[in-house]
Amino acid sequence: GLYLYKPESDDLTLSGATDSLFASAIEDEKQVKIYFCLSEDEVKNHDTGSFVYTTAKYFEERYPEFIELDYVNIITRRNKNGEIVSLSKYQTDMQGNETPIYGSSVIFECGNNYRVVTDSATAAGYSPFFTLNSEGVVTSYNGEEVMAAMISWVTSSEHKNAYFTQYHGETADVSFSNLLSCAGYYVDVIDLRKNEVPEDADLLVISNPTSDFEAAREGSGIRAEIDRVKTYASRGGNIYVE
Repeated sequence: GLYLYKPESDDLTLSGATDSLFASAIEDEKQVKIYFCLSEDEVKNHDTGSFVYTTAKYFEERYPEFIELDYVNIITRRNKNGEIVSLSKYQTDMQGNETPIYGSSVIFECGNNYRVVTDSATAAGYSPFFTLNSEGVVTSYNGEEVMAAMISWVTSSEHKNAYFTQYHGETADVSFSNLLSCAGYYVDVIDLRKNEVPEDADLLVISNPTSDFEAAREGSGIRAEIDRVKTYASRGGNIYVE
């Protein structure tokens, strides 16, 4: 009684769950611009980008007064209307960190808030909009959730911060990072060898380290990594270890 259903084209729809998510921003008459860093024809015919484009197009059609799509040539810096777009503005994120912009990057902007979604995990492009397994292979498309989260993020005035530790052989879990982004977190990294856990940290993530964190001998007066983790925990910080 089983059969294989093969549609003539990819079946992509919106769930409608974003109606309530966006309601407040729409009521406040906020406007979101979504920039693709390819021409419309290029992203429509891109192997993975076509999925993202289709979802974005559905969002634009569903919320025409709220969401607008644009396409920027990263060489000429001109959009679909031939106007100059200052991409250099988006190459530094809102916490001052450098953010690369590639042809497969997608920029979300509302007022003074912006987020750049860039694929740094695969050569295919647009991987943040997909679910990857532990080997970096795409297993499913997750475009509506990620896109809705980015739209919600740029329309919000407050954002939580999650920091991933590094330099202990930690595994960069792209899917988990994407999950945090979808939950409204701003994701960054931290080197506990040199720095305390920031005061604005809402979550510290230690992801599958393969070497120990440094500990100082008692009475040495040295602030080691373990001391910094303990200090963060003692002030009520949240720590996720896997």
